[in-house]
Amino acid sequence: MYRFTIIYYRVDPQIIKHIQEFLCNAFNVEIKVGAIDKLPKDFFDVDRGQYRADLLNRWLYKTFGDEDTVIGLLNVDAYVPPLNFVFGVATPNNDVCTVYLYRLNINVSVEGFIQRIRKEVLHELGHLFGLRHCTNNRCVMSFSNSLLDVDFKTEKFCRKHFIRLINGGLKIKNEFLLE
Repeated sequence: MYRFTIIYYRVDPQIIKHIQEFLCNAFNVEIKVGAIDKLPKDFFDVDRGQYRADLLNRWLYKTFGDEDTVIGLLNVDAYVPPLNFVFGVATPNNDVCTVYLYRLNINVSVEGFIQRIRKEVLHELGHLFGLRHCTNNRCVMSFSNSLLDVDFKTEKFCRKHFIRLINGGLKIKNEFLLE
């Protein structure tokens, strides 16, 4: 059985609770939750006003990665060179993924914000479990280059990706299968 640890920074605890319940329901997994007070200053690019997402993933692995899959929910803006920004990043060999909430909270209601977080968490977890980007732009594994892309895709996996998750030993509810 997989175990997830959610590590969050500057996120409303009610949103964290919602994401925790969502993931428990989707995957039938055990989830621990922990808040952090600060991020390493060395990973902040003052000129860009953004954090380096790849470095934060390494730090999360070194700090919190034991036997669990680590999911970072960080309310900051981040990038990975050469990209201008990222909504999330997965580091499969370390079993760590992060979702960056700063941009996901632009021009959206609280419900829409939570839905965007759910989609991006599922997307990054998909990468941790070996899935690549999907050409079906309704599949949660489709690449999101903008908030319009995030809003258009669903919280469901196409049949190919859904079957790969099941074959990989992950228990996921049928309601996450895109028909």
